[in-house]
Amino acid sequence: MGLFHKKDKDSSQAEIKEDYENEVRTLCETIDNANLQIKIIRKEYDEVNRFLQDAQIIDDLPAEPKEELVEVAKHILELRKDITKLNSKRTELTEFEFGIMEKYEDVLPEEIKRLKKEEEYELVIKSDLKKLSGEKAVLRYEEETELGKKSFLSKLGMISGIVIGLLLIMYLTLYIVFDTFADVAFLLTVIGGIFMAFYIFLETDKNSKALKLNAAKENKLISLTNTVKIKYVNQKASLDFSHDKYAVNNVMELEYRYNQYRAYKEDEMKRKKASSTYEFYNNKYKELLTEYRVHDAEVWSYQADAVVDRKEMVEIRHKLNDRRQKIREKLEKNANIITESGVRLTEIGEKSPELSVMVNGMMELYGIGAA
Repeated sequence: MGLFHKKDKDSSQAEIKEDYENEVRTLCETIDNANLQIKIIRKEYDEVNRFLQDAQIIDDLPAEPKEELVEVAKHILELRKDITKLNSKRTELTEFEFGIMEKYEDVLPEEIKRLKKEEEYELVIKSDLKKLSGEKAVLRYEEETELGKKSFLSKLGMISGIVIGLLLIMYLTLYIVFDTFADVAFLLTVIGGIFMAFYIFLETDKNSKALKLNAAKENKLISLTNTVKIKYVNQKASLDFSHDKYAVNNVMELEYRYNQYRAYKEDEMKRKKASSTYEFYNNKYKELLTEYRVHDAEVWSYQADAVVDRKEMVEIRHKLNDRRQKIREKLEKNANIITESGVRLTEIGEKSPELSVMVNGMMELYGIGAA
């Protein structure tokens, strides 16, 4: 029984020692991490302090240097607005359309003028074709009218012949059967027949001439229409080639794209000029800040609005002071962690010489001063 009791006691002590080792290791890691955090936070604290010092230097500048710095800062702010505005502009052209404009940009002004004339000429040809089509319709109407008149004269001649023939037969019958001769009626019938025949002859001749003239006009019109159609086909083929070449439907579309391309190129030149001017003023601005012993001229180039507007500067300083206070609180929190962890390490080390050696060894391993 005594043997088992001794084994249990030894096992319990080993477990306790292991627990202390784990706790000491955790405490050392906590102190090590807190020390690392303090280094990082102090670096941030120094940066905030330098920025506050810079703000004070700028605020305390004499009137003449301050005025020069403000003037340069105003230029920087204005140029930034211009550059932002120019950068926000985007062309509506696709990459393909832009490529075509870029490829033919030297010839496009003259090409647009040429295509305008050619498309205007195409409209003239279309108008001529419409007029010719209208004239053709008029001629066909006149031809149909004359053919109708011809038919009417033919029927009129036939009816007149039959009527006169019947009257003459009637007069002859009266004379033979009744021995009566209607000389006046006979004479009127003969005169009427002669008059009707003469009228039909004249109108038929007139109708025939009108039909021949109409046919001549129609043949001439067909010939002229064919000539104009050939012109139209050739003109359209030429325009289709140009439209396909520039991937447009008409010259208005081409002119619009070219204007879009020119506007983009002009904006690009403005962007380059504005960027170059901005670089000049920004360098001058940083040179002045360096001359006035400002610690971080690069950072203050992005705070030019605070140099121009005192309210902005006050706001920045207020934010920096708040930030510095929070950094101090972080430093204090990590310092308390180190102190509390150190106190606990001392307590553990004081429990026994063996634990003291273990604590000091662990602290040395983590590069922490001895408890």
